[in-house]
Amino acid sequence: MGERFDSFRKFKINNSQQADGKYKSITKLEQLGDNIYCIQENGFSLMRFNQREWVETESGAISTGTAQGYGGHDFNSKYGSQHQWSIVANGKSIYFTDAAEGKQLRFGQDGMNPYSDEYGQHNFISNKTQKYWKRPQATWDENENYFDSPLFYGGIISVYDYKNEALITTFTAPATKPQVAGFAKWIDTDPDTIEYSEAANHYKTHHPFTPLWYFNFKKSYLSQNGNNLHVHDEGKKGEIYGAYVKSKLHIVINPALNEEKVFDNAFVDVNPDGAPMFLNLAMRTESQNQSIVFAADDRAVYRDNSLVFPVMQKSQRDRLRGKYLILEYEFQNGNDKTLRLTAQTTEFRISNVSPK
Repeated sequence: MGERFDSFRKFKINNSQQADGKYKSITKLEQLGDNIYCIQENGFSLMRFNQREWVETESGAISTGTAQGYGGHDFNSKYGSQHQWSIVANGKSIYFTDAAEGKQLRFGQDGMNPYSDEYGQHNFISNKTQKYWKRPQATWDENENYFDSPLFYGGIISVYDYKNEALITTFTAPATKPQVAGFAKWIDTDPDTIEYSEAANHYKTHHPFTPLWYFNFKKSYLSQNGNNLHVHDEGKKGEIYGAYVKSKLHIVINPALNEEKVFDNAFVDVNPDGAPMFLNLAMRTESQNQSIVFAADDRAVYRDNSLVFPVMQKSQRDRLRGKYLILEYEFQNGNDKTLRLTAQTTEFRISNVSPK
């Protein structure tokens, strides 16, 4: 028969309460277990709803029944989120990005954990999220201080990868930049996707894909590729959106921190199928840059399960010098074989000569 009063869209005075305005706008409501949590721009709270009433007696605390309806908020964190599409729950935890504080956070049984600080990504997340602050302009609503429209202005989006127990977060760039007088400064950043591994408790990698939205289907996660949908982590290795992409590995070598060094030879422990997949190597110190193209460099040889080569560009006469060495390998995908790089040893000598 239905009801005569529209209680879905209209609320009686005693059936509604306002969230605390000092924590600014509500970004999203998220369920975790039997509880509902309210994420505001600058706050995170448990919503009390139909909670039991307890009374202290001489015999101890007893339950007097169940309270009815919404009973307010219990705030348990100074952190919040300004980007509704960055908020993800996986049944055990709630993940979100706080652009105002420059952190990625997880709320679970162990409480609130700013894991981007704990696992070495404080500077990256802080610098990246600042790009999503709006600059005040007359044409913008003064209450909208962040870019949170991934399909248009740009925003921060996340999805949980249930197969690998990881959180995927993409910092999107504007899809379009209309020429409208007085618009706030557009996001000035390159799109980027990072993966935090819940299973390994560290940030695992950057990904080459930067879609404008994600969604889950059972244990898979999908994104849009033009007019088609792409299922991630399925199909051929290294294939993204129908094309093979190169894999990269970034290594920082910094023994004897304060000493100037001459870097000699590198020994990379790699399986036989993986050795032919090495394409390029970019090498740099604080003052020098060199590179190696493995296919064109006959100095690189594979022996005793190691790829051995001098840490020096073939056309150069002098070896790289500096206090540290950064190596960025580039690998070829497309043959459906596995590359296992288990260790690298880099020989060096202490130098008394400063690099030129």
